[in-house]
Amino acid sequence: MSTSQLPITIVARGRLHRAIVSLPLEMCKRGHTTQERIVFFEGPSRGTGSHLAALLALAWGVDTAEWCERGFIYNISSARELLAQNLSDSQDARLLETGWGGDMPIHYACASDVDLFVTPQVHERLLAALQATAAIRESYLTRIGAPGAHNARGGA
Repeated sequence: MSTSQLPITIVARGRLHRAIVSLPLEMCKRGHTTQERIVFFEGPSRGTGSHLAALLALAWGVDTAEWCERGFIYNISSARELLAQNLSDSQDARLLETGWGGDMPIHYACASDVDLFVTPQVHERLLAALQATAAIRESYLTRIGAPGAHNARGGA
């Protein structure tokens, strides 16, 4: 069986997590006072916040000491938790859900707001899910005639 047919939790050996990271002001895009990143990472089931903070310190070259305590890193969920609580038909798409209702039935993370610190097999699966959910978003926005529907793939 290929890895594309296995549940992503099996491919990631039960070590896949998703967190929201609210960037400090000095890391935000120019002209923005707030910015959030959706961060996927593989790591231990305990101490995930400190594990992610250490990973981000290395990857981004910033001091992430106390980011969890200060609320910069939050909503850390395992892939299993996300699969159990979210609604999409595709299990991989469930990992990208960020909300429900309002202007769209299901809201998905945009690729431009996602960071992937995962193994190559999981990376491939998440990229495919990002492309699929971007197509869903674009199709829905086009169907309802929302302005800027053609920009739905890249995020805001």
